[in-house]
Amino acid sequence: MSNDTKIQQWAFGLIVEIVSYKPTEYGIFVDNVPSEYTSQECSRCGYTSIAVAT
Repeated sequence: MSNDTKIQQWAFGLIVEIVSYKPTEYGIFVDNVPSEYTSQECSRCGYTSIAVAT
């Protein structure tokens, strides 16, 4: 993968575009979720830890 920021932004934008339009063809809702703390959220209960590593 290139370190070129423009290429990375283009690739990410393309993925977002594909993920956004395809599901709507089948009636599936897609939501844009901020990336902050997503890896700290429990997938079972939704609890998000507020502890921040320093």
